[in-house]
This record gives sequence, C-alpha cells and structure tokens, in this order.
Amino acid sequence: MDGSNRQVLVTRVDAMSLALDYEANDLYWADHKTGNIECISLNGGGKRIVSAQGSAGKHSYGISLSGGRVYWTSLHPTNILNSITKSGSTMKQHSLPAGRSGDLKGIVFVPEQCPKCTFN
Repeated sequence: MDGSNRQVLVTRVDAMSLALDYEANDLYWADHKTGNIECISLNGGGKRIVSAQGSAGKHSYGISLSGGRVYWTSLHPTNILNSITKSGSTMKQHSLPAGRSGDLKGIVFVPEQCPKCTFN
C-alpha cells in the first residue's frame, strides 16, 4: 500500500467510486456510463459483471459493501438505493427517508472495527 509494485487492474470504465472487499480481496465499482456493477480480484484476474443494469442503472455513483451485499446509488431514479448480493443473485431497491433533498451520490458503510487486510 506504499505505492510500489503498482499495476493497472482494469481500463475503459467510468467509475465514480470504488469499494474494496477485504475478505475476498476484490475491487468493486459501478460504471457510470453502462450502469453495470463490476468487480475484479486485486491480483488482476477474475473480472466479472455482478449486475448488468443497462440503461436503467446509468448514472451510477456511490458504491459500498456491507453484509454480503453491494450497495450503489444512482441519479435516476432519485431517492433509491440499489443492492445486490456479491454473487449477483438477488437485487433489491431500498427507499431513502422521506423529506431528504438533492441527489445522493455517495454512500459508505462503516464497520465496527477495522478489517484485516491480506494483500499479497
């Protein structure tokens, strides 16, 4: 994590934010242009699409991980938080509290304690 031995993991994506899965050593992103939720192993292999949202999910912004699910925000439709299992099997939409204003662009889940990293 000191910047040595850097490598490019993925190219040609329009990710507005990233999320690290410390347990599986995967990097997740929501592609702003395609709306796809994608991930890749931190060793550079195993790139996959977790959810192919297509035009319905375009303008994806924030992304975070919690409890075996990937959560992301998008500008359209507003006031909706999407989630899907890491395996891509079950998707849900979560309504945000009424009375909030503006676009939700970022989201963060904060663990109760710092995760252990196993970067190799």
